[in-house]
Amino acid sequence: MTRAIFVALIALVGFAATDLRTQDTADIVISRVGTRPLRVGPVENFTGTVHAETLFDTTAMTRAYGASVSFAAGARTAWHSHPRGQTLIVTSGAAQGTPQEQEILSLSRTKWRWMSERKVDSLAALFHDEAVFVHMGGTMSKTQELDVIRGGMIQYKTAEIQEASVRFIGSTAILLNRIRLTAVVGGNEVINPFVVTEVYVQQNGAWKLVSLSFTRLLTPP
Repeated sequence: MTRAIFVALIALVGFAATDLRTQDTADIVISRVGTRPLRVGPVENFTGTVHAETLFDTTAMTRAYGASVSFAAGARTAWHSHPRGQTLIVTSGAAQGTPQEQEILSLSRTKWRWMSERKVDSLAALFHDEAVFVHMGGTMSKTQELDVIRGGMIQYKTAEIQEASVRFIGSTAILLNRIRLTAVVGGNEVINPFVVTEVYVQQNGAWKLVSLSFTRLLTPP
């Protein structure tokens, strides 16, 4: 059984400006192991048998809550998000993706390497004939994207993958990458933070990339 600590960071804005002298009436809460509330993990957040034990909750002076979550064999986190982020601490077991997820993640990493090394023939075999590529400056077809890479109009140097997740809908895989991309555009090196959406479909037993979309994040690179 895999066990993890989930700490959802709700908001810390303004916390540093709080006068600590106003907090001297705060209570210290002490509880014995096993006496805290235990609930079944909600189906919108988890798949399989999951139990969550609340460790601490939000109060008038804190805006974070934490839980100890236990996953039975085969259970996993479902597709969901936390608007203000989340901290995960794995205390036992191992966090793993399915072989199918690992296949897509590995294929995506290989694709970034091919783009950096300008392996156009390998990319041509990966890209679906009807693939669409969405950049900040416009939309390209498969042929246009390959020409841009081949001609060096966009030189992909490194894609530092910071987060990645995969979701399957039938024979379609949707991969979300949060990356820090270093590239040379028009002779100038630029570094940008992106969320890149990659869509793959199976064709004749092989995964084909049908869409690659860049969304620039409004955060410093």
